[in-house]
Amino acid sequence: MLDGLVIGVPFFIIQIIVSSHFSHVHTVTTATSVTTTETTSGAAAAVLYLSFLAVSGLYFTLFNGRGRGQTPGNRAPRIGVRDVNTGETIGARRGFVRWLVRTLLYIAFVLPGIVNDLFPLWDARRQTLADKAARSVMIRV
Repeated sequence: MLDGLVIGVPFFIIQIIVSSHFSHVHTVTTATSVTTTETTSGAAAAVLYLSFLAVSGLYFTLFNGRGRGQTPGNRAPRIGVRDVNTGETIGARRGFVRWLVRTLLYIAFVLPGIVNDLFPLWDARRQTLADKAARSVMIRV
């Protein structure tokens, strides 16, 4: 959740700026009411969404895969991503796999992503499906 704030708040601000420059206001007037809607240009929304995916992918790939194996959001509760067998950091490639699996599960109708996040509650090694794909585990550091 903390990482969601670290990434989400700046993108929310950027989205407001992009919407103010690339949105269209539509007003529909009927005999009984006036309805106004504002929509962002499809191209601007697509660029914003793809850039969010790219930044998110880099953020989680590099922070979880390299250095301490911790994102800024992981540092607060003192947890980190490590190799399931050696306890070492997992590297950028496996950090990317971990991010990609989790992202694809959320893109697939959100529910699989939620199941992935809850998976450690009943898994013996306390791993998510993304951890299993990347052969990683979250530990206290």
